[in-house]
Amino acid sequence: LTAHAQPGKTWHELRVGEQVAIIRQALTKKDYLIDGTGPLMRAWDVVIVICLVFTAIASPYEVAFLETRINALFWINRMVDTCFVIDMIMQFFLKTKKESRHGSIWVRDARSIARNYLRGWFPVDVVSILPYDSLGLLIASDSVASLKLL
Repeated sequence: LTAHAQPGKTWHELRVGEQVAIIRQALTKKDYLIDGTGPLMRAWDVVIVICLVFTAIASPYEVAFLETRINALFWINRMVDTCFVIDMIMQFFLKTKKESRHGSIWVRDARSIARNYLRGWFPVDVVSILPYDSLGLLIASDSVASLKLL
């Protein structure tokens, strides 16, 4: 914090008022971030678990036995996909815990959070939520429809 706010000075060289100003600036909310341990995320995690269980049960059955049609199951799948898209967006605003040699710290910088997510799970999340069955309906091609087997 010191190097960024007061280049060339160490923490102990600063006056108490300068230290207080640096701490206040660091604690001031700059972006809206979501606390991963809060009640909102606990409730959201339940929703995501329900979506994952539904997907784990319904998808293999659909792929093996059902032809893709626009029916109730199709719309339920789109609602589940929407939940996963919302979850992906939330990942850009979710404080993350990072381990360091001094213990664990919460990363609260939006750019760092986004960079870590884009370099980590984002590609897997994007590929996993692509609605291959919908693409097969739109393009009406067996080769596109068969992508849902991936």
